Amino acid sequence: MNRSVKRLLLCGFIVVIFIFILASCGNEKVTSNNEDQENSKNTEENDDTLKIEMMAGLFTEVPDMDNEFFSELQERTNTELEMVWVPDAEYDTRFDLVLASGDIPEVIWQLDFTKPTLLQSIDQGGLFGT
Repeated sequence: MNRSVKRLLLCGFIVVIFIFILASCGNEKVTSNNEDQENSKNTEENDDTLKIEMMAGLFTEVPDMDNEFFSELQERTNTELEMVWVPDAEYDTRFDLVLASGDIPEVIWQLDFTKPTLLQSIDQGGLFGT
């Protein structure tokens, strides 16, 4: 290829990149304004936080639910987490007691999906309804 063709291709390439940059910057401003308006509408319409009760196994110390991680998680998801931490050694017993009592949290942790009390509760409609 001669030198003039290379220059022409280079100039064309630069112009195409420049057009893509301008187009992406222009769309970004419109999108961000629309997103800001939608986010403000959603927060105005839905100021209620979703309260979720969870039961989970505990393998170490009880975590501080007021720390930076959990606070940010709850803020970003617009939820209020009510955690029931159960020590790992007592978890199977507590799990069975919760199923028997009928006061089952919205989210419950269980690794053994073949556990008889879990299967019986599912069959009776205690966990998922009928």
